[in-house]
Amino acid sequence: MSASDVVARLRLKPEFSQSVGEQRRTPKGTPLSGVYAKTYCCFPRPHPPGMPPTQLLSRDVRRLEKHQRFFAAVRRAGGKVEYYVTLTCAGSAGDVFGSDLLEQLAALRIDLSLEAFSAPGLRQPARVRGEGHIGQGGSASGATKPGRLLITVEGAFDVRPGGVTILPEVQLRTQTAPQRIVVELQRPDGQRLAAQAIASYVFSVPRQPDKVRGHELQLLGLTKHEVPVGTQVWLTEEP
Repeated sequence: MSASDVVARLRLKPEFSQSVGEQRRTPKGTPLSGVYAKTYCCFPRPHPPGMPPTQLLSRDVRRLEKHQRFFAAVRRAGGKVEYYVTLTCAGSAGDVFGSDLLEQLAALRIDLSLEAFSAPGLRQPARVRGEGHIGQGGSASGATKPGRLLITVEGAFDVRPGGVTILPEVQLRTQTAPQRIVVELQRPDGQRLAAQAIASYVFSVPRQPDKVRGHELQLLGLTKHEVPVGTQVWLTEEP
């Protein structure tokens, strides 16, 4: 299944999309050598300022009900469908996802991911962002020329459906967070994968106030078993 098939079926405008076998490109469209190993689409969901996560999700679940069979077909083919909510706030924030709403998501075969980011000094109400992620694997190969080596993975752990956090932290030239980047993974077995990632800035660590902090990197659409220790993470283009 190609990204254009997904877009045509859902009739939504993607923020990012790629199809298995297509030539790899940077976020600015510059061609890279090699091809994508997976089909992946990310659809940002518009929302009024101040809308709580539950209202945002309830609204979109109603709009997505007509695509239930399509989502089931993606799952049967080994793909993933995910509704991803990010919450950025200066202090504490939260919401309650009722059982009825969760049952609706389960019926649609959609995973729910909720991620909160602490942003000390934020002078406005908590920011909420909703996205729809659809990914499906495939087979593709091709040589690549990566950009800047960020880290060699020393550890990884699953933090939510369809995502994995890797260690150690990475050093980016811009300190804003969260920010979305595109990376290339070079595994010890020689396999190369292009992946979307979210970089979250780590502000401090208890008992280590003087330690230089970097960004915590979370890879979307992967599990810890796909990112073994020794995997090199290359940044294809600076954000």
